[in-house]
Amino acid sequence: LVSSENFESGATGWSDNLTTSGGTYLSKFLGRHSQEAGVQNTYKTYTLSGAESYTVIEFDMYKIDSWDGEAFKVFVDDSQIISINLINNSFATPVDGTSGAVSYTVQEMTPFLANFAFGTWNEQIFRFTLTVNNSAAATIKLGFSSTLDQAITDESWGVDNVKVYEAASGGTPA
Repeated sequence: LVSSENFESGATGWSDNLTTSGGTYLSKFLGRHSQEAGVQNTYKTYTLSGAESYTVIEFDMYKIDSWDGEAFKVFVDDSQIISINLINNSFATPVDGTSGAVSYTVQEMTPFLANFAFGTWNEQIFRFTLTVNNSAAATIKLGFSSTLDQAITDESWGVDNVKVYEAASGGTPA
């Protein structure tokens, strides 16, 4: 395990270290973010051992309020890896894919929870798992953005429970 962040004590090292309390259900998380025009503006660089064969990154993404087809974007080392369009109260099956040296899975964790934190729309939680083939890299940069075009009081996103692991070939992340 290289890093584990739940943002209860802040967001040290992030380019945008805004954290929000999501109440009892969501606790504290990195965000709320909106109106970024798809440009990576929330990111952090992690130091690796340089002895890994690959790196695994896990995090929870919070889709907050009235998304209407906008994209959530994930970047690794400044390259966009994932762009997934979300609509309020949709997305039921996992999404798997590969982009360059990164394979990923996106799975809905808590579907259609009625307004458990903000506004009048439903929130959803998605678990992202990325496996990055980055043999002997000294660092890895993780970044986020969206194409949301309205104020955070109407549509926004957040990230929580970010974990970064490194592993040797044939090994399992610890």
